[in-house]
Amino acid sequence: MPRMASSIAVPAITQFLSEKDGLEVTLEVQPRRFLERWVASRRFDLGLGALPVHHSGIQTEKIYSVPVVAVLHPKHPLASRKSLRIDELAGEHIITMTPNTLLGQQVSELFDQAGVKPASTIQASQAILCCDFVAQGQGIAITDAMIPMALGSTVSMVPLEPRVHMDFGLLYPLGVKQSSEARQLAKIIRSKATTYVAGLKFSAH
Repeated sequence: MPRMASSIAVPAITQFLSEKDGLEVTLEVQPRRFLERWVASRRFDLGLGALPVHHSGIQTEKIYSVPVVAVLHPKHPLASRKSLRIDELAGEHIITMTPNTLLGQQVSELFDQAGVKPASTIQASQAILCCDFVAQGQGIAITDAMIPMALGSTVSMVPLEPRVHMDFGLLYPLGVKQSSEARQLAKIIRSKATTYVAGLKFSAH
């Protein structure tokens, strides 16, 4: 998935190739809905994306979880809060993910559970675009804590209460015996992911 490419996949592949001279690697960055199809059709040895996965042709391995946060412009009145409840966002302009995305569905469920209907005039198919709108002062986005990190001080992050986490992991084509090279790359990905998540602003596991 896009937000895991530069932060985890590229460093992992760089280390892998330094240990496996002469091999070729193809890195394809796709939205989650395409990633599942490509892995299930055995076009790739492994994928790296959000969980859960419901495709019958894929087996998964969770490698970490990160908290879900409210992303706000630094000058927003709520940006200095230590935490926020979904019901406190009633009446706020929420920049939402399109409903065909996993994050969009999960955020919609959070608002439904809180009995709040988000006021929204902007939808985007990628979470980073939602955060870009926030940086421009257009509203509030709800994402996992990895995404806003790329925008630095142009946005602020406030954890949700009660705490909500998103899971991420490795995706493998079901019924395919992994090569030793694929297993080695997966091991390096786990290590790089652990290091990356440890550096996030909010606690993850």
